[in-house]
Amino acid sequence: MNFVYPSFLFALSAIAIPIIIHLIQLRKYKRIYFSNVKFLQNIEQEQRKSNKLKNLLILLARILTLIFLVLAFAQPYIPQKQGINVTGKKYVSVYIDNSFSMERQGQEGSLLDEAKRKAKEIANAFQADDKFQLIGNELNGNQMRWLSKDDFLDALSELKIRPESKTISKIQESQSTLLNEVNAELKYAFIISDFQNSFYKNQNDAKIDTSISWNYVFLKNNNASNVSIDSVWFISPIHQPNSVEKMLLKFSNHSEQDIQNLNYDFKINKQLISKGSVNIAPNASTVDTFIYKNKAIGYQEAEIILNDQGVSFDNKYFFSYEVHNFKKVCIISEDESAKVIENVFETEPFFQYKIFSSRNIDYQYLQSSNIVFLNNVSQYSSGLAEELKKFVSAGNTLVLFPSENEINNNQSFSNALSLYSYSAIVESNNKIEKLNKNSTLYQGVFQNNANDKLDLPSVIKHFVFAQRAQFASQDILWLENNESVLKYYPYKSGHIYQFAFQLTSDYSDIAKHAIIVPTFLRMASVHYADAGMSNFIGQTNTIPVKLNNVADNAKKELIKGNIKIIPEIKSQLSNSYIYLADQIREDGIYTLKINDQEISKIAFNYNREESKMSFLELNDLEDLANEKLSIWESNSSSLTKLIKDESLGKRFWKICVILALVFIGLEILLIRAFK
Repeated sequence: MNFVYPSFLFALSAIAIPIIIHLIQLRKYKRIYFSNVKFLQNIEQEQRKSNKLKNLLILLARILTLIFLVLAFAQPYIPQKQGINVTGKKYVSVYIDNSFSMERQGQEGSLLDEAKRKAKEIANAFQADDKFQLIGNELNGNQMRWLSKDDFLDALSELKIRPESKTISKIQESQSTLLNEVNAELKYAFIISDFQNSFYKNQNDAKIDTSISWNYVFLKNNNASNVSIDSVWFISPIHQPNSVEKMLLKFSNHSEQDIQNLNYDFKINKQLISKGSVNIAPNASTVDTFIYKNKAIGYQEAEIILNDQGVSFDNKYFFSYEVHNFKKVCIISEDESAKVIENVFETEPFFQYKIFSSRNIDYQYLQSSNIVFLNNVSQYSSGLAEELKKFVSAGNTLVLFPSENEINNNQSFSNALSLYSYSAIVESNNKIEKLNKNSTLYQGVFQNNANDKLDLPSVIKHFVFAQRAQFASQDILWLENNESVLKYYPYKSGHIYQFAFQLTSDYSDIAKHAIIVPTFLRMASVHYADAGMSNFIGQTNTIPVKLNNVADNAKKELIKGNIKIIPEIKSQLSNSYIYLADQIREDGIYTLKINDQEISKIAFNYNREESKMSFLELNDLEDLANEKLSIWESNSSSLTKLIKDESLGKRFWKICVILALVFIGLEILLIRAFK
């Protein structure tokens, strides 16, 4: 047994006072003369015995009264765990959840303000010379420092809502690491949160350090309703001037209520384009279609604004895209069948094309193109092979029609791009039986079950694909004998389509079929997308951009209003990437500039991880409580007192007060009873 105030035990010496009084006040008998005391002798002996017993009982009651009064002030207790009253310097790590869900209103202001008050109460439960640490979701270097009590209280006022969100397992791992670095014996970790389900996920995978006294502070909250705008995408990845855009928007309803006619605004370049509305079932998502026309050329700064009264961080969705005047097509051919490709792109003025022979190529035009057609090229120089490798690696598309020379030659070119080799040319006289309508190339072009109605081309003879070891491929066109005659596969950031026949009439009649038009046009468009049309803060740290090699000493900036960020840009082959750590903290559209020249517009949105307003219940956490884990509920009671009480274990001061009163009452009864 221990005492909160052991110095009060010196007051036990006061027990001597009732003993001394008892000895002094012992009554001396007076001698009275009687003529005959024969009958008084027996009465006198009985009274002496009775008085002696009475005085001893009264003395005992007074002594016990003093003992229990002293013990009540000394506050005896039996410690149950590593308490804060244990002697020695203590290290206290306090995590405050400063994610977006903490913006909501609690019992006394926002949940973040309530969390700060609870953190202050925690600090006040410890001594002035103890060390403290304040951690938020940013987990930056400043939060790794150990602070004095006063500095910790000052740091609380600087903690703000942040876009990052962490899981409890990540927080506990960080706290364990930081506490173990100080090699302290008395270590405490507090986690103050609303315990959103997304915060508590993967907790079963966390390893709890049993050398630390863990404490969860549960902030009471109500499951608020919320609607979020989650993503935006286009049916066509190519954006042309004055063209009609078909945009799809995904909304989610994170509540039990049915949402009807929820309004949203659509803006481009800060100008309101139109308004829309959407209906969403409870706990469901829906996709709305929005149709409008592009009016300007260049990068478009677009924004969807949702008129929702719930949490606000997911009510806006920013995205950017570029409207092009034209796209370039490069055709490299050795025969007149290139006219088939030329005829397709002549119908679309958006595409500009040039035809080259393999011996006379404008490589600058090739690298500025979006798609290259290789038609019946018999020989590939090492320079052409290297340029094509760089071209595809940069995210562009290559379409290959084989030459009969492919079977015995061009092995080095095939190996450079991991192409399928051809083993033989066989007579087929088969029709193309089916096409892969689930592929990116044909997705959405044909109605369901349309293969039965399509009049597909015939193939007179074709090349046989040999086995290919690298990369997964996808079959696009099959003959009646189930043999593939068109394959697609990715190569690094780019895309390759490889045919098993030529465009000449002795191989196939595809040149006369209508299917060739959507096939070539979609090959030139479906794989093109604006890099970084939209990115989520904290999730996207590497963003591809189309840039030539950027000098190390070039001035690089990401700018939004008064916010200026210096990004790291690295080039790999023909690809350039922006590397971001935690530099982006505010959503919106940022302008990428190199040497003050505008290069691109990059949109950033807040992570939607916390959009779903579902939380653990207090009972769920209380089931986890054990000797090394305490659960505290945020209520009107002060955590300072509760923590101190908890650390003292089983306390007996109230029992001591009650017993002191009992013995006082017993003393009074004894005095009255023996009058």
